[in-house]
Amino acid sequence: MRAPSTVAAVALALVAIACAPKPEAPPPVDTAAVRKYIEGENGRFIEALKRGDSTGAAMNYAEDAILMQPNEPAVRGRPAIVKHYGASVNAGTLTYEQATTEDVMVRDDLAVETGSFTFTMKPTGPKAAKEVSGKGKYLTVWKKQADGSWKIVRDISNSDLPAGK
Repeated sequence: MRAPSTVAAVALALVAIACAPKPEAPPPVDTAAVRKYIEGENGRFIEALKRGDSTGAAMNYAEDAILMQPNEPAVRGRPAIVKHYGASVNAGTLTYEQATTEDVMVRDDLAVETGSFTFTMKPTGPKAAKEVSGKGKYLTVWKKQADGSWKIVRDISNSDLPAGK
């Protein structure tokens, strides 16, 4: 006699599951708007570096961001990133830089940007050499913050030039 009550219990459970509220799907992400935001932040980053403002350059980074640049250890956290860019601006004057966002993929609260860059820098100091130029590519992961802004959480780049150039 237990079989009918078991069947009824299972049927009742299935009805309860079917009637339970479904989790809300996240709102669709406007990838074009996120890309436009990232491109604007990249422009502010470059302008800050040209002014020699390492704090301004690092404002795109989350507090726990990791910056990975060629031929040096990873830089962890915004304070260390400020210090890193401080050393860069003290080494020379950025006379030209262009970052080109080539693609942005967005999923929920993460955006992955791929792009390329070129730059020219005039070294400073008593042993200043001629201008230095470079070009390369980068991959940057942005995370949407509670205030709606996007901040860099991971940033890696490397050169397209042969080693030693």
